[in-house]
Amino acid sequence: MIRLTPRLRKILKKPLGKIYRKVGRYKGKIIAVGDIAAYELIRGGTVPTLIIYDNKVKRKPTSKKIKRLLDSIRCDTYKIRNPRSTIQEDAWIVIEEGLRRKSKIIVSGEEDLLVLPAVLLAKNGSLIFYGQPNRGMVLIKVNAKKKREIRKLVDEMEVKL
Repeated sequence: MIRLTPRLRKILKKPLGKIYRKVGRYKGKIIAVGDIAAYELIRGGTVPTLIIYDNKVKRKPTSKKIKRLLDSIRCDTYKIRNPRSTIQEDAWIVIEEGLRRKSKIIVSGEEDLLVLPAVLLAKNGSLIFYGQPNRGMVLIKVNAKKKREIRKLVDEMEVKL
């Protein structure tokens, strides 16, 4: 397991990509991290290839409408435990597996930091969306430069045995 440090917590409050208020239709490998990101993409006509969510919005249970929509997506489904401010070893394995075919990963705990392994494990050209509270959705275009940036952040995380 790796854990967020206080310094990284401040850094990661800033978006890792461009913020959008509304999203349209997208093609290719699309990854949504978070209940709202997945919901907005699906509502806009794009069903992500991989959805990572925790049935919570701002640490409160997601609405029945959002839960119903996410539950209705038929694909491979994985369940993992990922406590707040951490990235569990299992998360890396399941995300890598989930990227192989249409999948969703339901997280017990918190999914926010799973954006980081998603960037590192996704192929260049993939698009990753996640929510930026009260601002919109962040779009990360995966490429070698973005992977290097994210690798540096992950390398700074505290290793817990």
